[in-house]
Amino acid sequence: MNKFVITGIPRSGTTVFARTLSKIDNIHVANDQHDFYEPFKIMSNSLDLNPLPRLKELEDNCRSNYFGFKSFPGDLLDLTKLILNDRYKTFAVIRKDIWKSIFSHAIARTKLFRDNDNTAFKGSSKLYTETLSASSISELPPPLLRMFQDSFFARIKHAYEFETQYENTDVIYFEDLIKPNASFECVNNYFNKEVIFNLDYDDSADFTSYYNNFSPELLSSMCKHFIQTVNIPNDCPQYIKDSVYKYYIGDR
Repeated sequence: MNKFVITGIPRSGTTVFARTLSKIDNIHVANDQHDFYEPFKIMSNSLDLNPLPRLKELEDNCRSNYFGFKSFPGDLLDLTKLILNDRYKTFAVIRKDIWKSIFSHAIARTKLFRDNDNTAFKGSSKLYTETLSASSISELPPPLLRMFQDSFFARIKHAYEFETQYENTDVIYFEDLIKPNASFECVNNYFNKEVIFNLDYDDSADFTSYYNNFSPELLSSMCKHFIQTVNIPNDCPQYIKDSVYKYYIGDR
């Protein structure tokens, strides 16, 4: 049995990547009740201190030639050991524009907190429903600023690691995945058939959807603040550097 794991950066197309594969004969993608294909998600209701027995059970019950699931760094399973010890093939789905994945994640999080009436984040949810006139990060609700900063660091860190440190891993960029009839040689070679991805996703409205309430001054202020917290190594791929400095205004 061939084993694979889908990982990458959240809000970058990992779910639709898994959903497409799950519809193909002889490919089984382990699912959960939320249709996210993340049986070892850290935010699940039941957390196993040792998830390996459950993983073996899922593998043993698989009757397809290909078995896989989705998992992110920080989930219950150690991806690096999974790749090295169990020889899992890895597909990492990444948005080159890391800021879009940050804002997409923030929108989803604030909507979740708003819907659940979480008072700590109630103020931050207003940023997507009201016009924001702030020009400095000092005017942002502290919980939202912290969420953005943590999300910023995690995303550039994981993108860097997938590109430079993960073995047996092919990186697929969201910007290529959303093209009509998208097909990838690494995927086709692994599954020994052509796999076509048609996301029918139009990214032309992304800026309005994600940044409508954030002025250029505020985005620049956030960018400068976040960059001060990160040391970028020399071997960092250029697209990560470009994305990190996307909203930076002034001399670097």
